[in-house]
Amino acid sequence: MSSSIIELEHVDAGYPGAVILRDVSFEVKRGEVFILLGGSGCGKSTIMKHMIGLNPILAGTLRVAGMEWSTKTRDTLYHKIGVMYQSGALFGSMTCLENVMLPLEEFTRLKRAARRDRAMELLADVGLADAAGKLPSEISGGMRKRAA
Repeated sequence: MSSSIIELEHVDAGYPGAVILRDVSFEVKRGEVFILLGGSGCGKSTIMKHMIGLNPILAGTLRVAGMEWSTKTRDTLYHKIGVMYQSGALFGSMTCLENVMLPLEEFTRLKRAARRDRAMELLADVGLADAAGKLPSEISGGMRKRAA
């Protein structure tokens, strides 16, 4: 089994009618820290959107956790990856607890009480049990990132 978490082989990335990046190849192995660095407009966000499946690649091969990314594997892979946005992606009208419960509602068959218990465990794991009832606007930026 490959130790690579993400592999891109000769990937063209962009949008229909507009290739932004051509022939991109790299891999990220388990445990590695990988930085995508470049100037404004060079394609960092574009390649990331392709890597997490928001946009289909135009050419080449993309593997995530050893599985080739395709419409057939998308739902399976969505359960294996997560994305941490720089600003923390929380719904401002929902409490921290409700934000953490939301994906549990979407992707598990847990009953509401079990979802709440699990969400409280997760908040406690990142030191946010006391912030469960607070809105994102009521906590610090670092706390928002941990909640996300």
